Amino acid sequence: MKVFKMLIAVLTLLAVLTGCSFSPFAASGEELYRLPKLPTEYESLEAQLDDLIKDGAEHVSPTSGSNLQSVQMVDLDSDGVEEAVAFLRKNDDEKPMKIYIFRAQEGGYALAYLMEGTSTSIYSISYVDLNGDGIKELLTGLRSSLDVQTLTVFSLAGSEPRTVLTTGYSRYLACDLNGSGAQDLIVIRGDEENVAYADRYAWQDDELILQSSENCAIPVTEVTRLMSGALSGGENAVFLNGEAEEGSITEIFAMQKEKFLRIHTLLAPQSELYPSDINNDGITEVPESVAFPRSDEQGEIFCKTVWHSYDASGKDSVVSCSFYNAADGWSLTLLEYWGDDIGVVRSSASGYNAISFCTLGDGTEDDGTFLTIARFTGNERNYQVMQGDWIPLSQQVDTIYAAKIGGKIDATTLQENFSLITAEWTTGEN
Repeated sequence: MKVFKMLIAVLTLLAVLTGCSFSPFAASGEELYRLPKLPTEYESLEAQLDDLIKDGAEHVSPTSGSNLQSVQMVDLDSDGVEEAVAFLRKNDDEKPMKIYIFRAQEGGYALAYLMEGTSTSIYSISYVDLNGDGIKELLTGLRSSLDVQTLTVFSLAGSEPRTVLTTGYSRYLACDLNGSGAQDLIVIRGDEENVAYADRYAWQDDELILQSSENCAIPVTEVTRLMSGALSGGENAVFLNGEAEEGSITEIFAMQKEKFLRIHTLLAPQSELYPSDINNDGITEVPESVAFPRSDEQGEIFCKTVWHSYDASGKDSVVSCSFYNAADGWSLTLLEYWGDDIGVVRSSASGYNAISFCTLGDGTEDDGTFLTIARFTGNERNYQVMQGDWIPLSQQVDTIYAAKIGGKIDATTLQENFSLITAEWTTGEN
């Protein structure tokens, strides 16, 4: 009955929003399940798109980034009214990739702009006001093959779309690096020798001009992520991640005396972690994997993650240290007073996996376990936790996390520093 009442309420609301005269109790079964009629202006847009499809075009969607629909509603000129941006492909044309922009007008939508390209697919699309005039530029990533990506930036400030930049790229992002209020465009590109460069573009004299270019330590084919963040003084910065033979690399770029420079490069053992604001203070911390000392030279190597913040000169400060147990899905912030002479041992038995932390007396000998954290998954998990005098930390549908503690930590502090690892959801990069 509750479900029926909710259905009636939703249908009644739809009827009100679409201007229909509707009585849920007098309607037939067919009318109850009929979709609301589209507003007239959207019927006009749909009809124009249908005509393009009949003429041989097909819808195509961006494959990466946060804007993935084949038709997107975006307020491009900051007037409070959304334009419709449609991506279509007409394979028989010399320029098969087409971007249509329809502007709302009384009673419907009319075609305002058409942009065409020789690529066969669109990789990504972003809408950014680069020069602060209230009109968003279109940052379009086009892909003509698996190895060739082209970034084209269109300005819509005039009566016709204008191309203000075309360049090859691996990654790009827009951010305000110098605090001017205008957005800089940072483009990572490569040359024929696989060397990567970080190019900074800024708006100047009604054009998007290359201001400076910095070489990168990461080969362009090994770039994994580009993101913006904040330094310890609040300045904006760009963080580039990638892989090399020696391990994982993080490069930090920022403005220094009005110049775009690489202020730091961090090389560490390979890690699945990326720069992040781990303590919600508005500052971006950079992870570094550091191996724990081993009591058994033949034993498994474990690493802790040291999180660094950086100032505008590239000087670092250690913010915190963590242990990430990706296999069992939990992490622990390591307490500073534990020191560096900490060993880690993995163990397992029927129904559970455990990680134990122990102090090392002279750096080589196990001097006593002070904390064990276990993940119980078997059918007897509740019984095992109760009978073993484990302290519960978290209970999921089919998993219990629990601990045994010694003298270096109490239950409250452990609970405050223990957390489950949640998967990061991402739609990909531009």
